[in-house]
Amino acid sequence: MLKKLLPYLVAVAVAIGIFLGGFYFGVHTFASMKGTTMLQDNFIQSTQIMSALNYLDEGKDEQARQYLLLNLDATILGINGLAEHADKQSYQTACNILTGIAKHRKDNPAKYSAYTYSLENQQSPDIRKEVALVLHNWESCRK
Repeated sequence: MLKKLLPYLVAVAVAIGIFLGGFYFGVHTFASMKGTTMLQDNFIQSTQIMSALNYLDEGKDEQARQYLLLNLDATILGINGLAEHADKQSYQTACNILTGIAKHRKDNPAKYSAYTYSLENQQSPDIRKEVALVLHNWESCRK
């Protein structure tokens, strides 16, 4: 009887081994990819912050403001594009952040009605209009 069950037990053990091996390989691969992405995100964030600080240190407050607005608008568009694919808690966080930004801009129209970017080009007005539309759409958000 043991001879009849042995091939089945070996097959089950091999299947479990393959499953666990694949699971650990997947976790390791995902962790290394995500870790690299997070490191690169921090590289980008550090250069952005340093650029804004350099403008401020040089007394170029308006250029620092324009630079920060450009980065914020890019982030707003990114959050808007990704939020619909997020879980409920992340969606609610996106809602709270974008609603707060929209409220702040609405409460300070003189500062946000006609701002420019330090890297102004032909598409900049369209980008600002798109950001305004996105923020308007997030003023009352629910999933």
